[in-house]
Amino acid sequence: MREPDQMLLRRTTRHAVSLRAMVSVSPVHRTMVRLSQALGGRDAWLSCDVVDFSGGGIGIIASCFFPRNCRVWVKVLSGENDGQRTLLAVECTVNRVVMTDRRPAYLLGLGWHEPTDAIKAKISEVLDLLEGEDA
Repeated sequence: MREPDQMLLRRTTRHAVSLRAMVSVSPVHRTMVRLSQALGGRDAWLSCDVVDFSGGGIGIIASCFFPRNCRVWVKVLSGENDGQRTLLAVECTVNRVVMTDRRPAYLLGLGWHEPTDAIKAKISEVLDLLEGEDA
């Protein structure tokens, strides 16, 4: 049995959410990962749902498969269709992919990819909102 200090422990709290988002392959991986023309081609932004949010990354459900270690850009949106604004736009790395059902739909576990100080501040703002601070 492993000692407690050898176990991988989650260091951040995950918040269950339901937010709309858009996802696209990062330009650094567009030569290796190409979306079909039916999805809008290489520069396409696909709709998805954010299902969890934490200091370490986000979980999304998307209708398109993205391979592990692929870098993607995600825009987390707030508001209704008419007044949607971008809460956060960030580059992430796909750490986990699970097919959820035969629609098909995929649960993607995304980790923040080298966030800048400005992105870290935005992530903190969203976490503060989720934790009820300044609500």
